[in-house]
Amino acid sequence: MARILIVDDEVNLASSIKDWLSIDGHSVDAAHDGTSALEILSKVSYDVLVLDLMLPDIGGIELCRRYRKSGGLARVLILTARDLDIDKEEGFDSGADDYVTKPFNLKEVSARIRALMRRSINIANDHITVGDLVVDRRTHQVSKAGEEIRLLPQEFALLEFLMFEPNKVFSADVLSKRVWRGQSSLETVRTHIKTLRKKIERKNSPPKIETLHGLGYCLRY
Repeated sequence: MARILIVDDEVNLASSIKDWLSIDGHSVDAAHDGTSALEILSKVSYDVLVLDLMLPDIGGIELCRRYRKSGGLARVLILTARDLDIDKEEGFDSGADDYVTKPFNLKEVSARIRALMRRSINIANDHITVGDLVVDRRTHQVSKAGEEIRLLPQEFALLEFLMFEPNKVFSADVLSKRVWRGQSSLETVRTHIKTLRKKIERKNSPPKIETLHGLGYCLRY
């Protein structure tokens, strides 16, 4: 069970999401503007923040940025009708963990929240940590056990994606669509997996990238 705060100015939608997640066994609160949300977040610790971008006072991006700056560590799932890549990039840069565009299926929201809760990672101050592997999303620096690892831009994007959901299997096709936005061949994905594996893996030191034949790849931890 997770403690969840929904922030959406569409009262009926927020109520529907709250009811649905409550049936799933979660403890759910709701706020309908950014100011109220920040006040609640200053007093209550949550596991997941479900956040709309289009709020009447403080926008969702700014709210997420302030929350992260204050040290907030809850997973942030953005729900919005804005589906341009630049909007998504801005959302992730502000500290969001996942992004679902409206209209959406409530079952998908539940699944995304379960995935967020399964993540064996720590995200704080633009850093993602899985085991002794650390990624700085702002400077694009990577280190393992304190040793700097130099990655090419696409290798970094691939590692960052896998680190968000360790132990989850992704097919080469999914990686092509999600990391390369569908602009790469499956062979390109496989080649980058190979080179990335050589750079980040150390003998007897997790995490490592595992190949599951016929299924795909995952970052084991």
